[in-house]
Amino acid sequence: MKDAIRLAPGSSSLDRMQPDGEYRVDFYDVLVNDRSLRELIVVPEELAPLEFGATSLRDDLSPRVAIEQLDQLLGRKSGDFSDGRVALYLCPIDGDLWCGAVSVEIERTPKSVTWQKLGWQTPEPLDGPDIDLFYNESFTFDRRQYEDVFEALRSRYVERASPSAVVSDFVRRCLRRLKLI
Repeated sequence: MKDAIRLAPGSSSLDRMQPDGEYRVDFYDVLVNDRSLRELIVVPEELAPLEFGATSLRDDLSPRVAIEQLDQLLGRKSGDFSDGRVALYLCPIDGDLWCGAVSVEIERTPKSVTWQKLGWQTPEPLDGPDIDLFYNESFTFDRRQYEDVFEALRSRYVERASPSAVVSDFVRRCLRRLKLI
């Protein structure tokens, strides 16, 4: 039996990092068999707490950032790391890989996509192994269903990246700052 994948709204709360208030990041989270991937994997506390991580599938960043992560998940671009692994959850503040990321090895066949060896990774080793693996099980998805999920979201980000959408978004943000809307 193959696993089912879908995306759903998720958030990370960084109130422990912001003494003057809560910093909340909303993003599209990965659900495997209707459970957040962040619930399924357990990260040792000495590594950056996973509840702080977020995907790059966010509306507060440039649509191009989301498109790049989606292209990596779809196999159109190589992963973030030199070994080809793809970052799933990154620093929610700036998305910087140097903060560390939950990454995955992705294997594709004509009928399936398998995520395996989820682990904590940085671009270069820091006093230890390149990757701290913390989830040894794998998830295998029907390739068509997997691609449909990520292609649908990619289309929305591509539309948001069009010149007219960028100008419209800029005008809307300016009007909000001026408190005119």
